[in-house]
Formats: sequence, structure tokens, C-alpha cells
Amino acid sequence: MKKKIGTLLFLSALVFACSSDDSSPDPQPNPDDGIGFEITTAIADPVFEQALIDLNLDDKIDGTVLTSRIEDIVELVIDNKGITDITGIGDFKNLENLVVEGNSLARLDLTNNSNLKFLYAMDNELTFINVLNLDNLEQLEAQNNNLSSMDVSTNPVLFVLRLANNDIASLDVSGNPQINRLSIEDNPLTCIQVSQAQLDNIPLEWTKDIDDTYALDCE
Repeated sequence: MKKKIGTLLFLSALVFACSSDDSSPDPQPNPDDGIGFEITTAIADPVFEQALIDLNLDDKIDGTVLTSRIEDIVELVIDNKGITDITGIGDFKNLENLVVEGNSLARLDLTNNSNLKFLYAMDNELTFINVLNLDNLEQLEAQNNNLSSMDVSTNPVLFVLRLANNDIASLDVSGNPQINRLSIEDNPLTCIQVSQAQLDNIPLEWTKDIDDTYALDCE
């Protein structure tokens, strides 16, 4: 009789233990576990992602790339790929040289790429480029696009600006004292706004349409 009672007590304890285990919450993931918990960057265009795969920065097309794989990249050359969307470029935090010429890009926002020095974006379908507050930007080449405006007022060390063959109606480079090479021909503007120092000594490598003028005020 005692043996049966002992057996029943053991079975009851076992059932209670199993019930308790079943009702307990699943262990929470620990971000320190590593694989499976990395921060990722969204990549909207699969063609852009394939370009990253070709550069061994990604492994498969799934709409994301590990941020740790791209945040230290200094140079990114992805020209003539047919890329239409470069969403995700903002997480290339240390990017200095970006080559995206010969693609099908319509917009390019680089405001998060504060280290950018060189941008080659010619021969796209760009209607918008945002390079505001890029203090290190030295060279911007965006000829042969569909740009209607270009704001370079917050790029103090800009040295080269090439915007030929766009739809730009006005351009102000008065706040860019270091520009030595400027091309703005084949645009619908008639006046380029400059500073007094620039007006007094127009660099030889500045080019414009013959009827365009340089002035302190283009209003």
C-alpha cells in the first residue's frame, strides 16, 4: 500500500513539473548570441542588391544586407548596372567615393553620407540629388540627367561641379569659393550667380552656353 502511494506521489510530481514547464514563457533571444541577431539595412532594388553580392558585401537577394558589411566601405563602384533605386546607401557611413554613373536612378539622397568626397552620377535619369551639409564633398559630376535644380550651398570645399545637359533653370555657386572646374552648358538657365571674387577672376575651366552670364544677383 505504501508502495502504491509513493508511486502515485511521484507521478503527480512529474505531471506538475511538466505542466509548469509547458506554461513557462520561451526564453528571450539574447542579442549577444551573434548570428541571427545582426542589424540589417533594407535594400529596395534587387539589382542594387545583386551589385552588392557581386562585390561580396551580401550573400543572397532577400531585401536586406548586414549593416556591419557596408558601414566601413570607403569606395563603392556600381556603374552601368541598371540600378533604379539606391535606398540603403545612407548606411554606408564611411563612404568617400561613390560611382553610380550609367544607371537608371531618378533620385539620390546622400545627406547621411557625411564623409562623401567624390560623386560620379552622370548618365542616369536623375531629377533630384540631395548633397546638403556634405562638408567634405569635393567633386560632383551629374551631367546628362534630368535635374531641374542643384543646391550646392552647403558644400564649402567643392572643387569640381559638372552639370552639363540637364534642365537646370538657376545655379548659385557664390558660396563655393574653391570651385575651379564648372560645366553648366546645355541647360535652360541664362545666369549663374557668383561671388565678387569669382566674378573678378572666372577660372579658365568654367564652361557655359555662350548667351549665359555670370552675375552677383540673377534675379
